[in-house]
Amino acid sequence: MRNKWLFFLAVAAIVFVSAFGMGFSRGGPQVDLNSLSESDLAMLYAKSLDEINRLESAKEVLLEKLKELKSTSHDIDSLNRQQRELVARLESLSCDAPLTGSGITITVDVPEGAFLSWDWAITLVNNAYSAGALGVSVNNVRLSPKWYVYYESGQLFVEGKALTSPFVFDIVGEPESILSAMYLPSGVFDTLQVWGVRIEHELKPELTIQKCDR
Repeated sequence: MRNKWLFFLAVAAIVFVSAFGMGFSRGGPQVDLNSLSESDLAMLYAKSLDEINRLESAKEVLLEKLKELKSTSHDIDSLNRQQRELVARLESLSCDAPLTGSGITITVDVPEGAFLSWDWAITLVNNAYSAGALGVSVNNVRLSPKWYVYYESGQLFVEGKALTSPFVFDIVGEPESILSAMYLPSGVFDTLQVWGVRIEHELKPELTIQKCDR
């Protein structure tokens, strides 16, 4: 009988746990596979292959669902991270509490008699915010959401306060990005240095600026 023992290995498990419509049952007498015809074994073998194919299909569906769940989980993590960043951004703009994070301190020392445009500090602050800054203070005066600064007669007016040189800008944000924004060709640093302004900067892993003085 051709390949009967191969059929035996493929279907033995099914024979002992299922009724094939031939009177087999768990409580019935033990089945003697040698007593089965080749056509019966072939049919059992075909049924076992069908079951294997069904299980393989089910596995593929489950794997696809798992992949979708992982993708969804990744998307949720990304959304949560964006939400946390947005909340931090909103909290920093409200400026009702101190703000701490990595950042950079920029010291602008203007020599007496230097001719500077009234809006040089506006350009500097705008560059910082464009580079992702979360908060800025000048000589410990934090800029509010409706900030406005201007330079006149050697003094920098910030939030209604007249400040004198050197002007220390504490900026919370990604230090390298902010510094790159300041050193753009023909940018604010280049313009200031033309007039003999001395500029120093220090990258800080942690920097705290105080809340706004309402």
